[in-house]
Amino acid sequence: MEKKVEEIVNNSKNETVNDLLTLFNSRIGETRVVQPYEWKYEVEMHDIVQPDTVSGSSNPLIVSDEDSLLFTFNGKSIFYDEALTKVYISVPSNCKDMCIYKHEGKTFLITLDQTNKLQQCEIKDGVVQQEKLIISRNVLQLFKYKDTVYFISFKKYLYNLNCLIMDESLIRPKIILAQIQVKYSIEFFPSQFGMFIKQDSKLVHEDGRKVISKGDGVIDINDYIIIYKKIENGIRLSLLNSEMIIKSEIVISNDSQNIKLHPLGDIVAIRIGANLYFIVVNNNELLVAKELSYEKYPASVAFRFENDVIKVYNLYTNELKINPKERIELSGIPAEDDLPLPSADSKVYNPSSPSTRREKDLDSVIEKLFKKFEEKLEERETRERERQNELLDKISEQLNNSLIKVVQKVIKNEIEMIQRKLLFAIDRQFEENEHSRTVDEAKVLTFTKDIICETLLPVMEASMDEMRIQVLNEVRQMNNTEHLQEIRNHLSTLSIGSSKMSQVATLLLQNRIEECVVKVIEGGDQEVEDFIRMCDSSNLVDVSSSNLLGLLEKIILYSMSKNKGDNFIRFILSDIDPNSLSDIELESFQVVLSQLRDSEIIERPGNNNLLVLCDYFAGQIPKISRKRKRSLRNKF
Repeated sequence: MEKKVEEIVNNSKNETVNDLLTLFNSRIGETRVVQPYEWKYEVEMHDIVQPDTVSGSSNPLIVSDEDSLLFTFNGKSIFYDEALTKVYISVPSNCKDMCIYKHEGKTFLITLDQTNKLQQCEIKDGVVQQEKLIISRNVLQLFKYKDTVYFISFKKYLYNLNCLIMDESLIRPKIILAQIQVKYSIEFFPSQFGMFIKQDSKLVHEDGRKVISKGDGVIDINDYIIIYKKIENGIRLSLLNSEMIIKSEIVISNDSQNIKLHPLGDIVAIRIGANLYFIVVNNNELLVAKELSYEKYPASVAFRFENDVIKVYNLYTNELKINPKERIELSGIPAEDDLPLPSADSKVYNPSSPSTRREKDLDSVIEKLFKKFEEKLEERETRERERQNELLDKISEQLNNSLIKVVQKVIKNEIEMIQRKLLFAIDRQFEENEHSRTVDEAKVLTFTKDIICETLLPVMEASMDEMRIQVLNEVRQMNNTEHLQEIRNHLSTLSIGSSKMSQVATLLLQNRIEECVVKVIEGGDQEVEDFIRMCDSSNLVDVSSSNLLGLLEKIILYSMSKNKGDNFIRFILSDIDPNSLSDIELESFQVVLSQLRDSEIIERPGNNNLLVLCDYFAGQIPKISRKRKRSLRNKF
C-alpha cells in the first residue's frame, strides 16, 4: 500500500502543479464582485456543569444528535439529558468515545472504552438499557458520517475499515476496506467526495488517484471540503473543490493546540482553546463569519443546528485547569510545506472580511448510488442462488436413476442365489424319504412345515443379511462418488424405519475422513451440521493441515450463527501444523485467527484456551514466514 501511494504521489505531482498554476494565472486580472456576508443565525449557549455527586473528570466527553444528547464527566457515568436525572454506568473500563446509531425505529448507544472494545446497548423509551453486547475488539477509531457509523479495527500493522449494519435485530460489523498495512498510524475521514485516509502523516483518497500531502483531517462545507492542518500559531484551513484544487486558504491564529471541528451543513464550527469560530464560504473563499470567547474553559463542546439556531453545549468539569496558552511541540516538515502549493492570496483571519452563504447538499445523490449498488448486488446473488439450486436438482435426479439400476442388479443376484439354495434343500429332503413306501397325509404336512420353518425361513433370513452386507461392502469399495447418493437411497429401503443418509454420513461410515472434510468445505450449513453431529473430533488427526484450515474457517462461520462446533475448533487448532501450509494459506490462517479473536466464540464458557491457541499461532506465523524468506535467499 505504501509503495502504491508513493507512486501515485510522484505521478500526480506535476499534474497538480500545472493545474494550480493555471488556476492562479486565470485569476490574474479577473474582476470580482464581492458580496457582503450577513450573519443571520442565532447562537444559543447551554452550559452543563459537573455535579458534586459525580466524582472524577478523567475522560470528559459530550456528543449530540438530532434528538439525543450524551455526555460524561469521568468516562463511566453517562448522562443523556441536561437535567442530569438519568445515568448509565459503564464498567469496568472508561469510555473514550461514543455515538448514537439509529435503524428502523431503534436507537443504540455505541461506546468505545479504553481497552479498545466496541460495545452496544439499546435505548428504549429514552432509557439506556443495562445489557451490553460486544461488537468488536481492537478498535482504534470510532466516527459517524450522516447516518452510518464507522470504526477502524487493527492487529499489528493491518487495519480494517468497518461499518455497522443490522442483522436479525443485532448490530454486526461489516468490512469495507480490508488489510491496510501502514507503519505508524491511520485515520479515516468520510466526505461528500469519498473517503480520505490519513496514512503515515499523508492524506490519500480512497480511489488512490487524488493525493493530498500533509494534512490533519478533512471536513465538508457546502459543495467543498476543508483540509485542516495544525501549525505552530493556530490552524490552517484550505478550501478544495471536487477536483482537489485549492480555492482559498485562511490561517486562524491562536496559541492553543486544543482544536476540534464540527460540520453544520454550510457552516463549520471550530473550537480552539477558549475561542469559538464559525466558518462559511463566501465568493468561493473561506471566511470567519462569527467569533465567540469563553469566560471559562469548557472540557468538551457539542453542536446542534436546527431552524437557523446553533445550539452550543459546553461541558464543564470540577477538576479542569484552564490553560489557554497550552502548546504542543510540533515535529517534522515546517508549516510552509504542509499543503501542496498554497495560493498566493493566503491570509490571516480578519473578522471584518465579507462572506456569503452557499448550500448544495449531495446526500440524496450519494444515497441513491448506494441504494442502486445494493439492489444490483442482491439481484446478482438471487440469480446465482437459483442457478445453484437448478444444478443440484439435475445432479440429484441423475444420481437417483443410476442408483436404482445398481440396487436392482444386486437384489436380482441375491434372489437367484436364495432360489438355488432352497431347491437344493428340498431335493435333499425328498431323496432321504424316497425309501418310504406309504405316504401319510399328516406326515407330509409335518414334513412340509419342517422344511419351511426349519430350513426355508432361516436360509432366507441369512440370505437377506448377507445381501445387505455385500451391498455395503460394494458401496465402500466404489471409487466413483457420483453413485453414492443413489446407492444410499436404495439401501435405506432394506431396513424398515431407516432415513436417507447424507453424503457426509456415507463418507464417515466408509472412514474416508479426508474426502468428508473436502465435502464439508465445499458444502453449506447442512453439511457442517451433519459433520459436527456425526464425526468424532479425534478422527481429524490424519487430515492434512490445508483441509483443516478450510474446515476451521467453515466451522467458525457456522458456530457464530448456530452456537455449535466449539469443540471442533479446539481440536482443529490443536492438530493443525502451520509449517505444512503454503504462504498464501498462512495469510488465510492469520485472517481466520483474527476473525476468531473478534468473534463471540471467545466469550463462551469453556473457550478460554482458544485465546491462548490464537496468540500462539499469531506468534508462530511471522517466524515461519521469516524462516522461509531466509531459506529462499540462501538458495540464490
